[in-house]
Amino acid sequence: MVEAKGKTYYEKINDIIELDYYLECKIVLFQCGWINVNSRGLKKDRRELTLAKFSHKIHKGGALKDDLYILSSQAQQVFYVGDENDKCWEHLIRVKPRDTYLLGSVDVDEEL
Repeated sequence: MVEAKGKTYYEKINDIIELDYYLECKIVLFQCGWINVNSRGLKKDRRELTLAKFSHKIHKGGALKDDLYILSSQAQQVFYVGDENDKCWEHLIRVKPRDTYLLGSVDVDEEL
């Protein structure tokens, strides 16, 4: 998922692209299929849980304004769990990742 312009957009990753600029830096892009949050792509169930229907897309990527890519740093992790009552819908489960730590590299040949 990604948050932009005060709205939350949900998607599934279709492709991952890594751009390598001659070892200067690497940029990772996610190509996504965005759910149309303005129409019938999202709903709440009786327990106020959010459900998504991935057959309702915002765009197909044919127009220049259709942006299918986001930077990996813009993405937030969401799990999708299928709804047992209606197979077309999937529950959105937001997760908060645990802290990550940069531990540095370990030389395998180094003796302890």
